[in-house]
Amino acid sequence: RAGRAGIVAQAADPGGAVFGLWQPEERAGFEKQNDPASFCWTEVYTRQPDKVDPFYEKVFGFHGTDLDETGHDISGDSEALVDFR
Repeated sequence: RAGRAGIVAQAADPGGAVFGLWQPEERAGFEKQNDPASFCWTEVYTRQPDKVDPFYEKVFGFHGTDLDETGHDISGDSEALVDFR
């Protein structure tokens, strides 16, 4: 617990990447958007996409997208990325 602000936890995905979790109580949580310090981007680099991608899809509803070395979508999913340039 983080006082009355919320509950915080650390976990690891099947590939070993460590990530943090936040469950809000008195403070805003993941639903906070378009404000300073709110969630805006997730990246996972893995050599085990067959294990890791299904984990994030099941646990968080995230959809993995393959990118080339310049960060461009090579999955064929035209709605997967937003270019902020």
